[in-house]
Amino acid sequence: PAGTVAVVALDDHGRVVHHLARRNSGFRMVTSVCRTGRHLVLGSVWEPGVAVCAAPTAK
Repeated sequence: PAGTVAVVALDDHGRVVHHLARRNSGFRMVTSVCRTGRHLVLGSVWEPGVAVCAAPTAK
């Protein structure tokens, strides 16, 4: 699979609040995301571990 990662956050009405994307990432096929403090933890069916990145700031 291509090394592209994307995460979308929606509000209660289904509107996009945040859209994060990264090309040529070393982490692929994200299937889950969990926010913990100031970070996002990403899970994958392809990778043998998890990825951690900074959470977006509020708009």
